[in-house]
Amino acid sequence: MLAQLHPPALQLLPGHPAVQTAELAPDTPGPHLLHLRDQRPGSFFMKKTGFSSKRNRTFVKKKDMDNNISFAEKLLPKLKPLYKRLIADVSHINGEKHTFAVQWGKHFPINPNDGILFVGRATNCWVKAEENVDVLFGEPHLDSTFFNCDDQMIWVEHCANPYGNYNSNNSSFWRVIRAVARHYYPEDELNHIAWSNLLKIQKVSGKNPSGRIFDSQIETCKEIFKTELDVLSPRFIVMFTGGYGEREMLSFLNGGEMPTAVESVNWGNYAIDVYTIEDMFFFCTEHPQGKDEASHINCLIDLIDKYK
Repeated sequence: MLAQLHPPALQLLPGHPAVQTAELAPDTPGPHLLHLRDQRPGSFFMKKTGFSSKRNRTFVKKKDMDNNISFAEKLLPKLKPLYKRLIADVSHINGEKHTFAVQWGKHFPINPNDGILFVGRATNCWVKAEENVDVLFGEPHLDSTFFNCDDQMIWVEHCANPYGNYNSNNSSFWRVIRAVARHYYPEDELNHIAWSNLLKIQKVSGKNPSGRIFDSQIETCKEIFKTELDVLSPRFIVMFTGGYGEREMLSFLNGGEMPTAVESVNWGNYAIDVYTIEDMFFFCTEHPQGKDEASHINCLIDLIDKYK
């Protein structure tokens, strides 16, 4: 079962033991749910933009274990040919295109059917535009690389400050993710989770892929997402997608048929729909921006605890 490793050393919101006392107004500066431990330069975000400034289901913290190499070795030969096809799929669409790859923390569980993968819709064009698959899957320390970067996941913490071009404190997406993750991993929570997006290539900043660029990539993105799930083997997939691409992805994973929701649980004015496919639980919910974060966090933790 999924166990909390240590009681969180935090002051908590009424109504749930996992969340700090704070007004969680979306996109408001301030520490909120984040610790400001480290402000080193060179994060994934900064180097990509050029800014200067049936199994064991316990979430186990393994000291001094770096799982980056293990997952990278398994993912690389599977993902690289898929991305080569993906880039070809959208080659007829003019303009700069920005490509994203899954990220996982160095302590993401290696046990099958274990851990949490958080999923968004698409990036907001803040990674560099690059269409050469050999460059994208280059050495982890190179600025042009987007796969298995040296600072993957931990870049969120490096950007958790008000002084750079991007402050992850202001992101409701990361505030909710970190609050849920910290409930199970009170120390170094980002290194214990994984993050992906349903759509891997984006063209227009501020908008999710739609029309031709959605239609052109969705089939290959299904295969990429399935590969991520096969290799990372999470127990829980939290999809902050609000209906976007969900039917396409879940139907593909379920043999071509949309699964029936196990239940639908209300939080605030919204709901989380729960689906199960091959021992994995998919929590389909809204993007956190502009919504009641405390209710959202509480509901997600309650569901994970229920199905752990």
